[in-house]
Amino acid sequence: MLRAGAHLQPTGPVSVAHDCGLVTALEAVTGWLLVTGVLIAVFGAAVIVTGRAAVTRPSARP
Repeated sequence: MLRAGAHLQPTGPVSVAHDCGLVTALEAVTGWLLVTGVLIAVFGAAVIVTGRAAVTRPSARP
């Protein structure tokens, strides 16, 4: 059982990249890029749909 203030020690090999926070930073950047990509896709689709809805065809003359 862990007591208050106890720190967990890594069980496997730890690289320099983990120690300096590089892996954490890359994971954070990847997450933000995914979120940004999804938002761009959603807003892009909304712009395309509203743009198509705004185009009206001329009525046929009898």
